[in-house]
Amino acid sequence: MTVQVYRCSHCGREVLVRDGAGISAAEIARRIEEEMRPPAVGRPGRTDASTRLRDDIWTGISDTREPIPRDTLPSACPACGKATLAEDRAVE
Repeated sequence: MTVQVYRCSHCGREVLVRDGAGISAAEIARRIEEEMRPPAVGRPGRTDASTRLRDDIWTGISDTREPIPRDTLPSACPACGKATLAEDRAVE
């Protein structure tokens, strides 16, 4: 799946937008292989307090935000509110 990256020329914020083409056959095969891989054996490692705090903060923030990447390009930059988004690059 290709993701288009748009950059605001005013503040530099990047906005990710999904390409409507869908998932390629190679990506489907990679995901199936990953899902069919047996789970890792052994006890899971312990996470330190700062890592748990970071994960808790990310969970709290991500519940209030829009999905990333977006399905459509917003009319204005989400950070500064100006209509200065321009296509920068594509990420495969």
